[in-house]
Parts: sequence; C-alpha cells; structure tokens
Amino acid sequence: MKKRILSLILALSMVLSVLPLGAFAEGSLPELVMGANGLPDCSDGSNGNGWRYISGTLYLDEGTYNFSSTHPQNTGAGTRPVPAVRCMIEIRSGVEITGGSFGNSVTNYGTISSGTFQTMGGGVINEGTIKNGTFTGSVTNDNTISGGTFQNGCSVTNGGTISDGTFQNRCIVTNKSIISGGTFQNGCSVTNNKTISGGTFQNGCSVTNWHTIKDNGTFEGTVTNYGTIENGTFKGDVTNKTNGIIYDGTFAAV
Repeated sequence: MKKRILSLILALSMVLSVLPLGAFAEGSLPELVMGANGLPDCSDGSNGNGWRYISGTLYLDEGTYNFSSTHPQNTGAGTRPVPAVRCMIEIRSGVEITGGSFGNSVTNYGTISSGTFQTMGGGVINEGTIKNGTFTGSVTNDNTISGGTFQNGCSVTNGGTISDGTFQNRCIVTNKSIISGGTFQNGCSVTNNKTISGGTFQNGCSVTNWHTIKDNGTFEGTVTNYGTIENGTFKGDVTNKTNGIIYDGTFAAV
C-alpha cells in the first residue's frame, strides 16, 4: 500500500513538472503594465496584483515597482525611451519605487529608492522615506530624506528630517524641522526656521538662519543670522543681524 502511494505521488510530481506555468497563473490578478502614453495600459477602475487605477490616480498598494524596466513599464523599453509616467501616483506604506521617470504628482507613504521626478502640480509629497532619486520639481518632506539629488530650481520644504542628500543648482530649501546632514552646493539657498544640527553648506550656498544652528555643521558660504548660532564651523562671511545671538562656533579670521 505504501509503495502504491509513493508511486502515485511520484507520478503526480512528474505531471506537474511539465505543466506550463500559465496553468498556475490562471485567474490571478494582472501585473501592472504602463503604455507608451505614460498611463496604465488598462481602463479606469482597473485593479491588479498590488495596484489600482482609479480616477486618474495609480495606487501602489504592495510590492516593488521598477518603472524603468521592460516590466512593468513597457515591452519596448530596451529599444526606445521609456515615457514619463503621466498619471498621479500614491505609494502606500511598504511599497518601493526603484526607477522610472515621473511627470505628475507623487504622494509617497513608502520608499522612493530611485527614479527621476520632474513632477508638476503638487510635486512630491513625502510621508515616507526618500533614499535616492533625482528631483527637479517641488518636494514637501514630512518624514525622512536620507538621500537623493535635488537640483535645477527644485524647491524643498522640510517638515521632517533631512539626514543626507545633495542639494544643488539653485535648489531652494526651506527648513521647518531638522537638517542633520546633507551637502548643499552650487547656488543652493537655505532658509532655516527650526534647527540645523549638521550638514555641509559649500561655498556658493547661502544660509539665512531665523532659529537655531548648533552642533557640527560646516558653512563655507554666506550666513545671515537672525536667530541663534550655538556651534558650527563657519568659513565664509557671517552677518549677525539685530536680535541675532552667537554663543559659540569656529569662525574664519577676517
């Protein structure tokens, strides 16, 4: 009896091994495919494996999405330029974006690991984490920026934490929370309304301080102080305005 059961299991295994993979996929939800027009290749109200497309917004509910690859972007991405995503996108918690080009507003509750964001409208609203990517539109950060390149007039409003990243080429940064790191260069301007506790502000970057500069920041460009400077290394010109207070720091000899 045992030999018969083993023989049946072996025979069943052999049959299953030669079945096409599609046999198991029948009835499963479709993968996301983007069309050449930059919109999901589906009708409004469609949903699939970890995604929904409703009223012009693509909701990514679970999984990892690489919009620069042949899948899910389009089957010809290797032979022609990948079009920018034209619909609005909402990235839910736990979801990751790893590439692609985006031309409409993006709301992120998950992770942006790479991609090019030339966003119009509402720009990028970050409630999750930005680890990397290139940003040339507006970025509103309410959580964490730990990397990325922000350039070409990109405006960044920080209500969370900037711990790293490169801010350059006329990038405008308004800090309403914490800047603890990052490199600010090439015409970048920073207005500090809360706390700068670190970062490198290179020559050519201007800083206007209305609140507190402390700890280990390095300032090579100009600093205009209306608030409090508690510490830092200042290699460029520092102008201390009325009501401005300087407690400590290292300042270049005049």
